[in-house]
Amino acid sequence: VEAGTRFGLVNDEATDEEIIQAVLDNVNGIPTSDTNPTITVSRVTLNDVEFLEVNSEYIFSSWLPFLPEGWQNLDLDSSSRLPMPN
Repeated sequence: VEAGTRFGLVNDEATDEEIIQAVLDNVNGIPTSDTNPTITVSRVTLNDVEFLEVNSEYIFSSWLPFLPEGWQNLDLDSSSRLPMPN
């Protein structure tokens, strides 16, 4: 997620889709699909400062049979926010 906000900071004309792709390009070692992870991009203005926010949710599914049932699927959340230059 942090890679997406850095990409958006350097490429201030980047679309949401390009920022999402930058996040996906930096996901290593975990399986991904069209629906996992869920990544959202938003631009928020607070006190005349524009921020780029990237949020992600990944549902981790364990295949280990000895884990308790409540631990088979874990929601992992990540977020990053950077101020954008004027």
